[in-house]
Amino acid sequence: MVLFIGFVLQLVAQKKESKPKKYELDSNYVRIYPKYVTLSMYTLTPVMRINISPLTDTLLKYSSYYEGNFSGSLGFGVDYKALSISYGFNVPLDTNKIATKGKSMAYVLKAKVKMNPYILSADYRRYIGYYDSNPRIYNKDLSDSIIFFKRPDIKYKHYGVGLIYNPRCRRYSYTAPLTYTNRQMKTNHGFMLKTNITYVKLMADSSLVSTLKKNYFPDFYGVYRLNALVAKSGGGYGLNLVIFKRAYFAFSWFLMCNYLRYHYEHIDHGRSLWRGNVNVFTEGNIAIGFNAERFYIGIRSSGDSNAMRVEGAKINITYGAIYFDLGYRFDAPKWLEKGWEKTATKYLKL
Repeated sequence: MVLFIGFVLQLVAQKKESKPKKYELDSNYVRIYPKYVTLSMYTLTPVMRINISPLTDTLLKYSSYYEGNFSGSLGFGVDYKALSISYGFNVPLDTNKIATKGKSMAYVLKAKVKMNPYILSADYRRYIGYYDSNPRIYNKDLSDSIIFFKRPDIKYKHYGVGLIYNPRCRRYSYTAPLTYTNRQMKTNHGFMLKTNITYVKLMADSSLVSTLKKNYFPDFYGVYRLNALVAKSGGGYGLNLVIFKRAYFAFSWFLMCNYLRYHYEHIDHGRSLWRGNVNVFTEGNIAIGFNAERFYIGIRSSGDSNAMRVEGAKINITYGAIYFDLGYRFDAPKWLEKGWEKTATKYLKL
């Protein structure tokens, strides 16, 4: 973490000294609108799933598949020059789902800063209230999942920072179909490097697996809190396919090597020592939409995953979401332009 922060500060220092001409945008391919401020609204359908499975193959049917009732999520965003900020939350409107799956709450805060050829990001996610979508063990007479075991006490928190290096930023914009702070004018593509550091907290008031599944998790039963530090690094490829300078189809894909350090707390045995493991996962985004000078509309999806083994159980945490974006670029007010010049431009050369 210290090395990452030091690297970010070094990037800022380099940015203050000079702006390398080789990273100045080619406006025939990527266009920015420094005189505009973008206001946007989006709806999303998030999938936040926590699978806790026995390591024995014959017992996999007794796994706990925790999902949240996060449908009906809404978000808002503000983008100006190099900065993009968004905040999303769920609006539980479907009373039928609340009755069967319980009430869940979700809060997501994200920020991105572009300092060509780098993209710095930070995000915070908080999810409260889950249900087990594998109720077989709770009622063996069920032939399909029509009853869910509610776990309103389960909470998940995610704190993340990341860095993307895009050497082709002059002609390929990774963020154009994601945050819309700039606009891809012609089809282009590029290879990128990516690194993330994430701190994850998974907790419950009692054991993360129910008492009814105790016999299938003899070692893991009693674990009620898990803290993990995840460091990811890898490479990827992205493509923006543009039609008539406005319509677009875009995707990006990364192969990431994950190193996890974690410890847990057990009801009877207290806190464990820090442990670690290594695994490989993929991350990706896909988007389609219409992006003009002022108005844009689009649909995009993204996802990532982490996995670890803890006391005879495998935990897989998967996040994904489908977004519907709608935004408009307004003329930036004078007070915003002046404030940006006195702060971001003066100190960070943004």
